[in-house]
Amino acid sequence: MHPLLTPALTRSPAQKSACKDLSRNGQRPTITSEAAYTPAPNRAGSRSHKKKPERHDLWCTQVVSFWFCLIQ
Repeated sequence: MHPLLTPALTRSPAQKSACKDLSRNGQRPTITSEAAYTPAPNRAGSRSHKKKPERHDLWCTQVVSFWFCLIQ
């Protein structure tokens, strides 16, 4: 039988719910959706968003500084 044509698995009424109903016991979820999401720039080890200079720019900077040193 094709995987997309297989019947969906359902729980019988005797089985417990797949998700706990915390509100029924006066509890709240430990991790909120806000706490679970951290923007990439604020994560530890994230890379800086500063653009690296192109090789040509670095070469031009070195040549200009070289000639500037020769002039002085």
